[in-house]
Formats: sequence, structure tokens, C-alpha cells
Amino acid sequence: MRRSDRLFDIIQRLRTARRPMTAAALAEDAITECVRRGLPRPAVTVIDARGVRGRGLEGSLRLDFAVAVEGPVALGRTRYLGGGLFLPDMQRRTSVGEK
Repeated sequence: MRRSDRLFDIIQRLRTARRPMTAAALAEDAITECVRRGLPRPAVTVIDARGVRGRGLEGSLRLDFAVAVEGPVALGRTRYLGGGLFLPDMQRRTSVGEK
């Protein structure tokens, strides 16, 4: 189901091949991928990030766009396999009674 929103929470961890393996690098990659796909540049909150041997850098993020974008949004190396999947902010939608 497609939906426009400003806030997106990650459902499946984002994975990149990036080095250095830092939270800042993960946020930078997410921003770069959004812009490459024609999305506005988001503010990124890193929830957690870690380097995993043999898999690369992975973590959980929250994307905050200045304007509503259509989602879901899929980013990262595993986006075609279900990874790096972001859906509109479920907590906020639930708290304001949206379905």
C-alpha cells in the first residue's frame, strides 16, 4: 500500500558496503541514495549502526523529509531483497488514530 508522509521508520535494516563503518557514514549513504532516487534530502536519525564482517555496515534509521513523499521507500544493498525498507511512521499514525 502506497502512502505519502514526511516521517518514515525502518522495517528491515539498511545495509551498505561503506567504510568507515560509522553511524555518520550510514546516515550519509541514506541521504545520498534518497537524492539519487529523486527524493528530497531527508534529515536522518540513526537508531543503531554496526559493521558486520562479511556483510558491511548495517543499521536502523528514521527519515524525516521536509515535504511528504510517497512510500514505502527502499534503500541500500539489499533493497531488492526486502532490506532497507522504510514505511510511513507507524507510531505517529497510530497515536493520531489513522488507519
